[in-house]
Amino acid sequence: MALSGLHAPQQHGAILCDPPLAEADRILAENLQLFQSPPCRILDQPLSVFRQQIREESLAAAREYCQAHDLLAPPSHSGPLVMTGHQPELFHPGVWLKNFAVSRLAGRLGGVGCNLIVDNDVVNAPALKVPLRQSGRPVAIPVPLDRPRPAVPWEEWHVEDERRFAQVPQVVADVTDKWPFDPLLPGFWPLLGTGSRLGDRLAVARHRVEERWGCRNLELPLGRLCDSLGFRSFFLHVVLDLPRFWQAYNDALAEYRERRRLKSVRHPIPDLDRQGDWWEAPFWIWSADQPQRQRLYVQRQGDTLQLGTGTQTCATLPMPKKSSTWGDLAAHALDTRGWKVRTRALTTTLFVRLCLADLFVHGIGGAIYDEITDGIILRFFGIKPPAFVTITGTLRLPFAACRNGGLPSESTNRLRRELRDLRYKPERWLNDDPRPEVRQLIEAKQRWITERPVEAERKRLRWRKLMEITESLSGYVAERRRMVEQELAKVLEAEEEFAVLCNREYAFCLHPEAELREWLESLSDR
Repeated sequence: MALSGLHAPQQHGAILCDPPLAEADRILAENLQLFQSPPCRILDQPLSVFRQQIREESLAAAREYCQAHDLLAPPSHSGPLVMTGHQPELFHPGVWLKNFAVSRLAGRLGGVGCNLIVDNDVVNAPALKVPLRQSGRPVAIPVPLDRPRPAVPWEEWHVEDERRFAQVPQVVADVTDKWPFDPLLPGFWPLLGTGSRLGDRLAVARHRVEERWGCRNLELPLGRLCDSLGFRSFFLHVVLDLPRFWQAYNDALAEYRERRRLKSVRHPIPDLDRQGDWWEAPFWIWSADQPQRQRLYVQRQGDTLQLGTGTQTCATLPMPKKSSTWGDLAAHALDTRGWKVRTRALTTTLFVRLCLADLFVHGIGGAIYDEITDGIILRFFGIKPPAFVTITGTLRLPFAACRNGGLPSESTNRLRRELRDLRYKPERWLNDDPRPEVRQLIEAKQRWITERPVEAERKRLRWRKLMEITESLSGYVAERRRMVEQELAKVLEAEEEFAVLCNREYAFCLHPEAELREWLESLSDR
């Protein structure tokens, strides 16, 4: 699935959906047929059987999570499972569209929707960026949600500064008191969940807003999914055949770089590494005591698998016996003495698309990177990658500057070209000037331009004369140059205002509720 031509829409209110939601029935039917393909097996089980066991376990975990946080969950269905996922941050409205698309598709297809809370990603400094004017200029200031500390995964970020966290709405209100609209934030913050995990609190509040607006999905944290028996079996399947998976992963990356003409071997992500008998696996490893993510390395030694970070061995796993059942294999697969194994970005969507979801809804970024995932699925699992839907949109804050569709960059480029020509080719604006002195200068410049001297001294003289004449001509267009400079300054100021105030990535909770809800509910079978 080649998606290199997809770009987020720039027009306010625009929605991109590829392919259209109306084609979801066809995509789903093709995926369901694909999952029945006999050649693909996971730990000697047909993919269809493996998927059914994982689905039952994952849906039970998702319902338990919703129940624990007092969230409404959609009714149980034996129909298709439609999924999406994102970090539990305060993302922009274009990301939120995926949740509403999943709910709509699940309802139409007679299935269930589920949002994967991607809590294995790192939180650097959780903050809410808010645009305002300082000293007459637009800026975006970060409003911290918690006290700063070293980056850890969302799963491990527990709120430490409760006072600062509780004061976020008031801090934002002080900044936005002169806005011409009221943000959703004051009504959003009281919906925050309990518990110490920041990601859970934000995810719960988002879900509660979705409930009010008719969006019905399950919630499943990625950490819980990676602790499941189903995922542990998938993990075991990969690491037992790691050299072949390693090769498939790196070959898919190489193909992606070649297709996009990327020269750096570290872009978009590095190849999997190898250090002697230690093979890098596409997973993270960390523990509650050491919550910084580290790359996982695996070494096969006799009848054990060694799990490590490249600098230390974290756990030793017994090799499974062929006579073991699926449950027995999974039960002992990750006895890691407190260490957690989590998917990396490509492995997350690989596992979910291949082993869990019947239909997955991506944003643009994830969809483009999943070109690599498709290559891994084809090479390692030997089947055609399941198709997915890509959806995003652009909703800008309702400032006056944001509703003109943006500023065309052609204006800036045109004015800059004109200034450059006024400096180096002023005669272009003086061709109709009747003054004799101007005509003489233009004619003299043209004579020097047409001359092609060979001698070095004559070349230097020609260059000097051209500079002198151009400087003299520039004086006759000084007034026009001042006018163009003033016009360019106004355009640049307006562009800066648009870039800051109208950035499409401001959090959904900064938008006014009525407009935001109307836009999210405007999804059709486009």
